[in-house]
Amino acid sequence: MLNNIIILLLVINLAVLVTYWRKDQNKVYAVFVFTILFLFGATIYRDTDTEWKRYQQDYKKLLIEKTKDPEKRKFIEGTPLAVKQLWNADIKVTDRCVTCHLGYDNPEFADAPLPYKYHAKAREHDLNKIGCTICHEGQGTATEKIDAHARGIPNWDNPMLPLNMVQSSCGKCHPEAYEEGKELKGADMLNLAKRLTVSNKLEVPCITCHTIKGVGETLAPDLTEFGSRTEHEFELSHDLSHIDGEKNMHGWTYQHFLDPQKITPGAPATATTPASEPTIMPKFDFTPDEAHALTVFVMGLKEDKIPGKYKYKPRVEPKPKAIARFQEAISHEEFEKLPFGEQIFIHYNCWYCHTLKGRGGKIAPDLTHVGSRRDRDWIVKHFKNPRSVSPHSFMPTFRFTDEQVDGLTDFLVSLK
Repeated sequence: MLNNIIILLLVINLAVLVTYWRKDQNKVYAVFVFTILFLFGATIYRDTDTEWKRYQQDYKKLLIEKTKDPEKRKFIEGTPLAVKQLWNADIKVTDRCVTCHLGYDNPEFADAPLPYKYHAKAREHDLNKIGCTICHEGQGTATEKIDAHARGIPNWDNPMLPLNMVQSSCGKCHPEAYEEGKELKGADMLNLAKRLTVSNKLEVPCITCHTIKGVGETLAPDLTEFGSRTEHEFELSHDLSHIDGEKNMHGWTYQHFLDPQKITPGAPATATTPASEPTIMPKFDFTPDEAHALTVFVMGLKEDKIPGKYKYKPRVEPKPKAIARFQEAISHEEFEKLPFGEQIFIHYNCWYCHTLKGRGGKIAPDLTHVGSRRDRDWIVKHFKNPRSVSPHSFMPTFRFTDEQVDGLTDFLVSLK
Protein backbone atom coordinates (compact mmCIF):
# COMPACT_ATOMS: atom_id res chain seq x y z
CA MET A 1 0.00 0.00 0.00
CA LEU A 2 2.70 2.49 1.02
CA ASN A 3 4.72 1.70 -2.10
CA ASN A 4 1.69 2.45 -4.29
CA ILE A 5 1.16 5.80 -2.52
CA ILE A 6 4.82 6.74 -3.09
CA ILE A 7 4.60 5.85 -6.80
CA LEU A 8 1.39 7.90 -7.13
CA LEU A 9 3.01 10.84 -5.36
CA LEU A 10 6.00 10.75 -7.72
CA VAL A 11 3.66 10.71 -10.72
CA ILE A 12 1.82 13.74 -9.29
CA ASN A 13 5.16 15.53 -8.83
CA LEU A 14 6.05 14.91 -12.46
CA ALA A 15 2.63 16.14 -13.64
CA VAL A 16 2.87 19.30 -11.49
CA LEU A 17 6.40 19.97 -12.75
CA VAL A 18 5.30 19.76 -16.41
CA THR A 19 2.11 21.76 -15.86
CA TYR A 20 3.18 24.60 -13.55
CA TRP A 21 6.93 25.12 -14.08
CA ARG A 22 6.36 28.06 -16.43
CA LYS A 23 3.13 29.28 -14.79
CA ASP A 24 3.64 29.14 -11.04
CA GLN A 25 6.90 27.67 -9.70
CA ASN A 26 5.77 28.23 -6.11
CA LYS A 27 3.18 25.48 -6.55
CA VAL A 28 5.90 23.15 -7.88
CA TYR A 29 8.14 23.88 -4.90
CA ALA A 30 5.24 23.43 -2.48
CA VAL A 31 4.43 19.99 -3.94
CA PHE A 32 8.13 19.05 -3.87
CA VAL A 33 8.46 20.08 -0.20
CA PHE A 34 5.34 18.12 0.71
CA THR A 35 6.71 15.07 -1.13
CA ILE A 36 10.09 15.30 0.63
CA LEU A 37 8.40 15.56 4.04
CA PHE A 38 6.12 12.65 3.21
CA LEU A 39 9.03 10.46 2.06
CA PHE A 40 10.97 11.36 5.22
CA GLY A 41 8.00 10.38 7.38
CA ALA A 42 7.44 7.20 5.34
CA THR A 43 11.09 6.21 5.83
CA ILE A 44 10.79 6.61 9.61
CA TYR A 45 7.48 4.72 9.63
CA ARG A 46 8.90 1.82 7.59
CA ASP A 47 11.89 1.60 9.91
CA THR A 48 9.75 1.47 13.05
CA ASP A 49 7.02 -0.79 11.65
CA THR A 50 9.05 -3.47 9.90
CA GLU A 51 7.78 -7.02 9.56
CA TRP A 52 10.54 -8.53 11.70
CA LYS A 53 9.83 -6.14 14.57
CA ARG A 54 6.17 -7.14 14.56
CA TYR A 55 7.20 -10.80 14.72
CA GLN A 56 9.54 -10.14 17.63
CA GLN A 57 6.90 -8.17 19.54
CA ASP A 58 4.37 -10.99 19.08
CA TYR A 59 6.96 -13.56 20.18
CA LYS A 60 7.69 -11.58 23.34
CA LYS A 61 3.97 -11.58 24.18
CA LEU A 62 3.78 -15.36 23.71
CA LEU A 63 6.94 -15.88 25.76
CA ILE A 64 5.64 -13.70 28.60
CA GLU A 65 2.40 -15.72 28.66
CA LYS A 66 4.43 -18.93 29.09
CA THR A 67 6.71 -17.46 31.79
CA LYS A 68 5.56 -17.61 35.41
CA ASP A 69 8.62 -16.06 37.08
CA PRO A 70 8.01 -12.28 37.52
CA GLU A 71 11.72 -11.50 37.28
CA LYS A 72 12.04 -13.37 33.98
CA ARG A 73 8.95 -11.60 32.65
CA LYS A 74 10.47 -8.25 33.52
CA PHE A 75 13.71 -9.25 31.78
CA ILE A 76 11.82 -10.35 28.64
CA GLU A 77 9.83 -7.11 28.54
CA GLY A 78 13.05 -5.10 28.72
CA THR A 79 14.83 -7.04 25.98
CA PRO A 80 15.26 -4.71 22.98
CA LEU A 81 14.20 -5.70 19.46
CA ALA A 82 17.18 -6.47 17.26
CA VAL A 83 18.20 -8.18 14.05
CA LYS A 84 19.92 -11.48 14.85
CA GLN A 85 22.61 -12.61 12.43
CA LEU A 86 24.89 -15.59 11.98
CA TRP A 87 27.94 -15.38 9.72
CA ASN A 88 30.10 -18.36 8.82
CA ALA A 89 32.86 -17.55 6.35
CA ASP A 90 33.91 -21.20 6.05
CA ILE A 91 30.66 -22.32 4.45
CA LYS A 92 29.74 -18.86 3.11
CA VAL A 93 26.53 -18.55 5.11
CA THR A 94 25.03 -15.28 6.33
CA ASP A 95 21.69 -15.88 8.03
CA ARG A 96 19.17 -13.63 9.72
CA CYS A 97 16.44 -16.28 9.78
CA VAL A 98 16.19 -16.45 13.59
CA THR A 99 15.34 -12.76 13.64
CA CYS A 100 11.78 -13.96 13.02
CA HIS A 101 12.01 -17.70 13.84
CA LEU A 102 12.67 -16.97 17.50
CA GLY A 103 11.17 -20.13 19.01
CA TYR A 104 13.24 -22.51 16.90
CA ASP A 105 15.18 -23.85 19.93
CA ASN A 106 12.44 -23.62 22.58
CA PRO A 107 10.47 -26.90 23.11
CA GLU A 108 7.70 -24.90 24.79
CA PHE A 109 6.82 -23.58 21.33
CA ALA A 110 6.25 -27.04 19.80
CA ASP A 111 2.58 -26.16 19.16
CA ALA A 112 3.16 -22.51 18.30
CA PRO A 113 2.34 -21.14 14.83
CA LEU A 114 5.04 -20.20 12.35
CA PRO A 115 7.40 -18.40 12.49
CA TYR A 116 7.60 -19.08 16.25
CA LYS A 117 7.31 -22.89 16.04
CA TYR A 118 9.97 -25.06 17.70
CA HIS A 119 12.36 -26.73 15.25
CA ALA A 120 13.08 -30.19 16.66
CA LYS A 121 16.07 -30.72 14.35
CA ALA A 122 17.71 -27.67 15.92
CA ARG A 123 18.70 -29.91 18.83
CA GLU A 124 20.54 -32.26 16.44
CA HIS A 125 22.27 -29.56 14.39
CA ASP A 126 24.28 -26.66 15.77
CA LEU A 127 22.39 -23.85 14.04
CA ASN A 128 24.62 -21.29 15.74
CA LYS A 129 27.44 -22.81 13.73
CA ILE A 130 25.88 -23.75 10.37
CA GLY A 131 22.79 -21.54 10.18
CA CYS A 132 19.51 -22.25 8.41
CA THR A 133 20.04 -21.64 4.68
CA ILE A 134 22.66 -24.39 4.49
CA CYS A 135 19.67 -26.79 4.66
CA HIS A 136 16.64 -24.73 3.67
CA GLU A 137 18.24 -22.46 1.03
CA GLY A 138 16.63 -19.03 0.60
CA GLN A 139 18.06 -15.52 0.94
CA GLY A 140 19.63 -15.48 4.38
CA THR A 141 20.40 -11.76 4.59
CA ALA A 142 16.77 -10.71 4.11
CA THR A 143 14.50 -9.70 7.01
CA GLU A 144 11.18 -9.70 5.13
CA LYS A 145 9.35 -13.00 4.61
CA ILE A 146 8.95 -12.72 0.83
CA ASP A 147 12.59 -11.76 0.33
CA ALA A 148 13.93 -14.34 2.80
CA HIS A 149 12.04 -17.25 1.24
CA ALA A 150 13.08 -15.92 -2.19
CA ARG A 151 10.37 -17.78 -4.06
CA GLY A 152 9.53 -16.10 -7.32
CA ILE A 153 12.28 -13.48 -6.95
CA PRO A 154 14.00 -12.99 -10.33
CA ASN A 155 17.72 -13.81 -10.51
CA TRP A 156 17.86 -15.57 -7.15
CA ASP A 157 18.97 -19.10 -7.92
CA ASN A 158 18.38 -20.75 -4.55
CA PRO A 159 14.83 -20.12 -3.32
CA MET A 160 13.77 -21.70 -0.04
CA LEU A 161 13.09 -25.41 -0.47
CA PRO A 162 9.61 -26.80 0.28
CA LEU A 163 9.66 -28.91 3.44
CA ASN A 164 9.31 -32.11 1.39
CA MET A 165 12.54 -31.24 -0.48
CA VAL A 166 14.79 -30.25 2.45
CA GLN A 167 16.41 -33.70 2.58
CA SER A 168 18.16 -32.85 -0.68
CA SER A 169 20.52 -30.76 1.48
CA CYS A 170 21.51 -33.59 3.84
CA GLY A 171 24.34 -34.84 1.61
CA LYS A 172 26.22 -31.54 2.01
CA CYS A 173 27.36 -32.54 5.49
CA HIS A 174 26.36 -36.21 5.72
CA PRO A 175 28.38 -38.23 3.19
CA GLU A 176 26.64 -41.45 4.28
CA ALA A 177 23.45 -40.14 2.64
CA TYR A 178 24.92 -41.26 -0.70
CA GLU A 179 27.09 -44.16 0.44
CA GLU A 180 25.89 -47.62 -0.53
CA GLY A 181 24.91 -49.83 2.38
CA LYS A 182 24.45 -46.94 4.81
CA GLU A 183 21.29 -45.16 5.90
CA LEU A 184 20.98 -41.67 7.32
CA LYS A 185 18.73 -41.38 10.35
CA GLY A 186 15.78 -39.08 9.66
CA ALA A 187 16.33 -38.99 5.88
CA ASP A 188 13.65 -41.50 4.87
CA MET A 189 13.25 -40.17 1.33
CA LEU A 190 16.99 -40.33 0.62
CA ASN A 191 17.19 -43.83 2.05
CA LEU A 192 14.26 -44.98 -0.12
CA ALA A 193 15.75 -43.38 -3.23
CA LYS A 194 19.15 -44.96 -2.59
CA ARG A 195 17.51 -48.38 -2.47
CA LEU A 196 15.62 -47.68 -5.70
CA THR A 197 18.82 -46.73 -7.54
CA VAL A 198 20.05 -50.28 -6.93
CA SER A 199 16.88 -52.37 -6.76
CA ASN A 200 13.70 -51.45 -8.64
CA LYS A 201 10.90 -53.12 -10.63
CA LEU A 202 13.04 -53.47 -13.75
CA GLU A 203 16.07 -54.59 -11.74
CA VAL A 204 18.21 -52.03 -13.62
CA PRO A 205 20.54 -50.04 -11.35
CA CYS A 206 20.91 -46.36 -12.30
CA ILE A 207 24.67 -46.76 -12.77
CA THR A 208 23.96 -49.14 -15.67
CA CYS A 209 23.63 -45.96 -17.75
CA HIS A 210 24.51 -43.01 -15.50
CA THR A 211 27.66 -42.08 -13.62
CA ILE A 212 27.13 -41.01 -10.01
CA LYS A 213 30.11 -39.76 -8.02
CA GLY A 214 32.59 -41.46 -10.33
CA VAL A 215 30.82 -44.82 -10.45
CA GLY A 216 28.82 -46.06 -13.45
CA GLU A 217 28.58 -45.90 -17.22
CA THR A 218 28.38 -43.03 -19.74
CA LEU A 219 25.37 -44.04 -21.84
CA ALA A 220 23.33 -41.30 -20.16
CA PRO A 221 24.20 -37.93 -18.54
CA ASP A 222 26.53 -37.84 -15.53
CA LEU A 223 24.38 -37.12 -12.46
CA THR A 224 27.23 -36.36 -10.03
CA GLU A 225 26.42 -32.63 -9.84
CA PHE A 226 22.86 -32.69 -11.18
CA GLY A 227 21.56 -30.50 -8.35
CA SER A 228 24.27 -27.86 -8.70
CA ARG A 229 22.67 -26.32 -11.76
CA THR A 230 20.56 -23.20 -11.33
CA GLU A 231 17.09 -22.85 -12.81
CA HIS A 232 18.50 -20.67 -15.61
CA GLU A 233 21.20 -23.19 -16.48
CA PHE A 234 18.66 -26.00 -16.45
CA GLU A 235 16.28 -24.15 -18.77
CA LEU A 236 19.07 -23.64 -21.30
CA SER A 237 19.84 -27.36 -21.51
CA HIS A 238 16.38 -28.95 -21.13
CA ASP A 239 13.07 -28.79 -22.97
CA LEU A 240 10.42 -27.85 -20.43
CA SER A 241 7.53 -27.69 -22.88
CA HIS A 242 6.18 -31.18 -22.09
CA ILE A 243 5.81 -30.63 -18.32
CA ASP A 244 2.36 -30.36 -16.74
CA GLY A 245 1.98 -27.48 -14.31
CA GLU A 246 4.84 -25.20 -13.24
CA LYS A 247 7.74 -25.47 -15.64
CA ASN A 248 10.92 -25.66 -13.60
CA MET A 249 13.78 -27.99 -12.74
CA HIS A 250 11.86 -29.77 -9.98
CA GLY A 251 8.82 -30.37 -12.19
CA TRP A 252 10.92 -31.70 -15.06
CA THR A 253 12.87 -34.09 -12.80
CA TYR A 254 9.83 -35.43 -10.95
CA GLN A 255 7.77 -35.98 -14.09
CA HIS A 256 10.75 -37.46 -15.93
CA PHE A 257 10.96 -40.20 -13.29
CA LEU A 258 7.25 -40.92 -13.73
CA ASP A 259 7.24 -40.97 -17.56
CA PRO A 260 10.61 -40.35 -19.26
CA GLN A 261 9.29 -40.70 -22.84
CA LYS A 262 6.59 -38.07 -22.28
CA ILE A 263 9.00 -35.46 -20.88
CA THR A 264 11.89 -36.16 -23.31
CA PRO A 265 10.28 -37.40 -26.55
CA GLY A 266 12.94 -35.87 -28.80
CA ALA A 267 12.35 -33.25 -31.48
CA PRO A 268 13.31 -32.62 -35.12
CA ALA A 269 15.71 -29.85 -36.02
CA THR A 270 14.39 -26.33 -36.53
CA ALA A 271 15.88 -23.15 -37.90
CA THR A 272 17.18 -22.21 -34.44
CA THR A 273 17.66 -25.53 -32.62
CA PRO A 274 19.36 -28.80 -33.55
CA ALA A 275 17.50 -32.10 -33.49
CA SER A 276 17.27 -33.92 -30.13
CA GLU A 277 17.06 -37.65 -29.61
CA PRO A 278 14.32 -39.20 -27.48
CA THR A 279 15.45 -40.51 -24.12
CA ILE A 280 16.59 -44.13 -23.84
CA MET A 281 15.48 -44.28 -20.21
CA PRO A 282 12.71 -46.87 -19.76
CA LYS A 283 9.57 -46.29 -17.77
CA PHE A 284 10.18 -47.82 -14.33
CA ASP A 285 6.56 -47.45 -13.13
CA PHE A 286 7.69 -45.54 -10.07
CA THR A 287 4.92 -44.48 -7.69
CA PRO A 288 4.53 -40.72 -7.05
CA ASP A 289 6.24 -41.16 -3.66
CA GLU A 290 9.14 -43.05 -5.24
CA ALA A 291 9.48 -40.46 -8.02
CA HIS A 292 9.53 -37.69 -5.41
CA ALA A 293 12.16 -39.51 -3.33
CA LEU A 294 14.35 -39.92 -6.41
CA THR A 295 13.87 -36.23 -7.23
CA VAL A 296 15.10 -35.33 -3.74
CA PHE A 297 18.03 -37.71 -4.25
CA VAL A 298 19.28 -36.25 -7.57
CA MET A 299 18.58 -32.63 -6.54
CA GLY A 300 20.95 -33.27 -3.64
CA LEU A 301 23.79 -34.33 -5.96
CA LYS A 302 25.79 -31.11 -5.83
CA GLU A 303 29.32 -29.81 -6.02
CA ASP A 304 31.02 -30.46 -2.69
CA LYS A 305 31.78 -27.04 -1.18
CA ILE A 306 31.59 -27.88 2.52
CA PRO A 307 34.94 -28.04 4.37
CA GLY A 308 35.81 -31.41 5.86
CA LYS A 309 35.54 -30.20 9.46
CA TYR A 310 31.81 -29.63 8.94
CA LYS A 311 31.19 -33.18 7.73
CA TYR A 312 29.24 -35.13 10.29
CA LYS A 313 30.65 -38.47 11.33
CA PRO A 314 28.67 -41.14 13.19
CA ARG A 315 29.44 -40.94 16.88
CA VAL A 316 31.13 -44.10 18.06
CA GLU A 317 30.94 -44.73 21.78
CA PRO A 318 34.45 -45.61 22.99
CA LYS A 319 34.82 -49.00 24.57
CA PRO A 320 36.05 -48.93 28.17
CA LYS A 321 39.75 -49.61 28.22
CA ALA A 322 41.21 -52.05 30.68
CA ILE A 323 43.27 -50.41 33.43
CA ALA A 324 46.66 -51.81 34.32
CA ARG A 325 47.05 -52.83 37.93
CA PHE A 326 50.62 -53.84 38.60
CA GLN A 327 51.09 -55.42 35.14
CA GLU A 328 47.56 -56.91 35.07
CA ALA A 329 44.41 -55.53 33.44
CA ILE A 330 41.31 -54.77 35.49
CA SER A 331 37.93 -53.42 34.42
CA HIS A 332 36.58 -49.98 35.25
CA GLU A 333 34.09 -51.58 37.62
CA GLU A 334 36.91 -53.27 39.57
CA PHE A 335 38.95 -50.05 39.55
CA GLU A 336 36.08 -48.07 41.09
CA LYS A 337 35.93 -50.50 44.03
CA LEU A 338 39.59 -49.94 45.00
CA PRO A 339 40.56 -47.55 47.86
CA PHE A 340 41.02 -43.97 46.71
CA GLY A 341 44.76 -44.01 47.47
CA GLU A 342 45.28 -47.16 45.40
CA GLN A 343 43.36 -45.56 42.50
CA ILE A 344 45.79 -42.61 42.62
CA PHE A 345 48.75 -45.03 42.81
CA ILE A 346 47.53 -46.77 39.62
CA HIS A 347 46.48 -43.56 37.83
CA TYR A 348 49.95 -41.99 38.20
CA ASN A 349 51.67 -45.28 37.24
CA CYS A 350 53.71 -45.41 40.47
CA TRP A 351 54.31 -49.12 39.86
CA TYR A 352 56.42 -48.31 36.78
CA CYS A 353 59.27 -47.64 39.21
CA HIS A 354 58.14 -49.28 42.46
CA THR A 355 57.53 -52.94 43.21
CA LEU A 356 54.42 -53.85 45.17
CA LYS A 357 53.78 -57.43 46.28
CA GLY A 358 56.23 -58.86 43.77
CA ARG A 359 55.00 -56.85 40.76
CA GLY A 360 56.17 -53.60 39.27
CA GLY A 361 59.45 -51.83 38.51
CA LYS A 362 62.82 -52.32 40.15
CA ILE A 363 64.39 -48.86 39.83
CA ALA A 364 62.84 -47.43 43.04
CA PRO A 365 62.35 -48.87 46.55
CA ASP A 366 59.99 -51.82 47.04
CA LEU A 367 56.82 -50.53 48.72
CA THR A 368 55.38 -53.90 49.75
CA HIS A 369 55.99 -53.24 53.49
CA VAL A 370 56.60 -49.49 53.41
CA GLY A 371 54.05 -48.94 56.21
CA SER A 372 56.31 -50.83 58.56
CA ARG A 373 59.37 -48.71 57.70
CA ARG A 374 57.99 -45.17 57.42
CA ASP A 375 55.55 -43.23 59.57
CA ARG A 376 52.70 -41.10 58.25
CA ASP A 377 54.48 -37.75 58.69
CA TRP A 378 57.50 -38.90 56.64
CA ILE A 379 55.30 -40.20 53.80
CA VAL A 380 53.30 -36.95 53.65
CA LYS A 381 56.47 -34.85 53.43
CA HIS A 382 57.86 -37.18 50.75
CA PHE A 383 54.79 -36.78 48.55
CA LYS A 384 54.82 -32.98 48.90
CA ASN A 385 58.59 -32.64 48.33
CA PRO A 386 60.52 -35.91 47.84
CA ARG A 387 63.97 -34.34 48.25
CA SER A 388 63.08 -32.78 51.61
CA VAL A 389 63.36 -36.24 53.23
CA SER A 390 65.37 -38.13 50.56
CA PRO A 391 68.00 -35.70 49.14
CA HIS A 392 69.07 -38.12 46.40
CA SER A 393 65.56 -39.16 45.33
CA PHE A 394 64.83 -38.88 41.60
CA MET A 395 61.05 -39.04 42.18
CA PRO A 396 59.41 -35.99 40.53
CA THR A 397 57.19 -33.58 42.44
CA PHE A 398 53.68 -34.50 41.25
CA ARG A 399 51.84 -31.50 42.72
CA PHE A 400 49.27 -33.75 44.39
CA THR A 401 46.30 -32.11 46.08
CA ASP A 402 45.96 -32.49 49.86
CA GLU A 403 43.14 -34.97 49.27
CA GLN A 404 45.35 -37.06 46.97
CA VAL A 405 48.27 -36.94 49.43
CA ASP A 406 45.99 -38.13 52.25
CA GLY A 407 44.63 -40.95 50.09
CA LEU A 408 48.08 -42.11 48.96
CA THR A 409 49.44 -41.91 52.50
CA ASP A 410 46.54 -43.98 53.86
CA PHE A 411 47.25 -46.60 51.19
CA LEU A 412 51.01 -46.80 51.86
CA VAL A 413 50.62 -46.81 55.66
CA SER A 414 48.37 -49.87 55.28
CA LEU A 415 51.16 -51.78 53.48
CA LYS A 416 52.83 -53.68 56.34
